[in-house]
Amino acid sequence: MNMFAGTYKRKIDSKGRVSIPAEFRHLFNETIVYLASLDKKKTEIITSEQIHSLIKEESIKKTDLAKYQPTQIDAEGRIVLTNIKNQECRFLGCYDRFIIEFGL
Repeated sequence: MNMFAGTYKRKIDSKGRVSIPAEFRHLFNETIVYLASLDKKKTEIITSEQIHSLIKEESIKKTDLAKYQPTQIDAEGRIVLTNIKNQECRFLGCYDRFIIEFGL
């Protein structure tokens, strides 16, 4: 299981791209992650391994699964946040959850 810990500030560029902190990148052993908006200022990132685990354990409703949208991690370790541009953000890692807060 991936373990996240720490807080890191980043800038979302004009194309909506933001770099995943180098300290977290090695925990994503794949190029696809899933994003889910938690509210207007927070987005959760989880791996496909975590998605499959939630489904297997039946700890997520199928209707809730639809809120997770796949996105790619590019060669520079960035992801694209749709409709969020030119903002400061903060990556928060805590146990097995990884949250991006924006609009700081």
